[in-house]
Amino acid sequence: MSLTQSTSSRGLGLDDTTQVTHCYNRGEDYFKSDTGVGRINGNTLPSASNANTESKSDAKLVVRTIAQQLGRVKKSYPKGTANYFFPRDDLKEILSIENIRKIVRCLKCCRRLRLDGSERESLAVKIYQDYRLVLATLIVSGGAESLVSLMDEGLGDGCLPLRLHDNENPSETVPPTELVCDQEGHSHPTINSWDLDFQRLSFFNASHAVLSPYFKRTCGGRHIHYHLTENDVLPILEKESPQRSDVPATQRLTQGDPNNSAGGNVPGGFGEVSIVKLHKGHFDFGEYGVSISLMGPSRYDPRS
Repeated sequence: MSLTQSTSSRGLGLDDTTQVTHCYNRGEDYFKSDTGVGRINGNTLPSASNANTESKSDAKLVVRTIAQQLGRVKKSYPKGTANYFFPRDDLKEILSIENIRKIVRCLKCCRRLRLDGSERESLAVKIYQDYRLVLATLIVSGGAESLVSLMDEGLGDGCLPLRLHDNENPSETVPPTELVCDQEGHSHPTINSWDLDFQRLSFFNASHAVLSPYFKRTCGGRHIHYHLTENDVLPILEKESPQRSDVPATQRLTQGDPNNSAGGNVPGGFGEVSIVKLHKGHFDFGEYGVSISLMGPSRYDPRS
């Protein structure tokens, strides 16, 4: 399901849908279209030689290996804080169809289904296409064995990120924190039945980390307005105060100081701005992408 919206009605500003496209899924549709992630072709079909090489004892090893790979590529922003994101290009490589096949052959929740070879392949493809981000989030939060139950409850990539809800009167049956899906009619009790509250918090943070926005310039040049929340982590790699030679002429910060001799952050019309660097796996500006260094807010409120 596409979560970008555009109609022919004309309004003012962001309501002018002849000029503005509203993006509600943090650019996931654009990323899939640009990279082909989720598509299966003849080069990704399983080979007979590795169809059943993993044993039951390999499950923890396979999941741990992928968790370690995700841990090595995650980026913190701002640096030194608990906020982090997984670069989309790295996530694409780590959660490949080959690795997902290994997981399906190893996880107890998948083995209990007693699938034959073709059924197991169908499940792997289904996960790769619609549950890849859910799987990554579960691996990070230590809940991989809940995958099949959550799939049965309809928790797909389109449900992420889940919303955090604090219960005022927690009890033995009501956890202190619940995760809520914003998809109409969706309920995912499995995740709220986990014994450990911090595991739900870990899932919540990871569900944002796998969906750090992917920015796109469309062929028609329409403005794309991204609907984000205060919990979204922008795919920014912090940069030292730039020297004049580092900054393209089209990105000089102030007309009064064309050399930006002060360096670092400078005041702008709507607050303080600085030069930041977007991760290369999180944008496609086409021929207009003269540099991945962009002027951006250093004090950012995603709700604005």
